[in-house]
Parts: sequence; C-alpha cells; structure tokens
Amino acid sequence: MLRLAATTEAAVETALAALAVRAAACGIRLVRLDGTQARGVAASLPIGVFPT
Repeated sequence: MLRLAATTEAAVETALAALAVRAAACGIRLVRLDGTQARGVAASLPIGVFPT
C-alpha cells in the first residue's frame, strides 16, 4: 500500500500521474482508494483478515 499526499489537489494529481507512469513501467498496477481509505488501512494491518 502506498499513500500519496501533497499540499494541493493539483500537486497530488501531478505526483500521481508521474507515479503511475513509473509503476506501469515496472509492471505495477495502482488502484486508487479514494473514499475507501478505512478499508485500505484495515487491509494493510497484519491481522490476517480483509474487511468486506
């Protein structure tokens, strides 16, 4: 899981675009968790379950 933050929405979008290009070049697929951050954080906890 990767968290991307910046000082403005425009800066986030710019950073995300650059990150997406680099990730794709490495065969990595990014999935945005906008609005579902709690599930994403919970999924990254080492407790062995995934919230539904």
